[in-house]
Amino acid sequence: MDSELLAARDDGFEEGMERGLDKGIRSSVKMLRSVGTSDTVITTKLMEEFNLTRKEALAYM
Repeated sequence: MDSELLAARDDGFEEGMERGLDKGIRSSVKMLRSVGTSDTVITTKLMEEFNLTRKEALAYM
């Protein structure tokens, strides 16, 4: 494989991983809300589990 094709494949893989992570985070928020977990606890869990900053975690709320 040439270097351009390898770079494109790697970029596609990275983009797919980011989409998967985003879906995982949104799914976690939905599940935690469905059982009545407070926003403060959800934010803390997102920060711990997904290594997000407070600002990033709040953006998913």
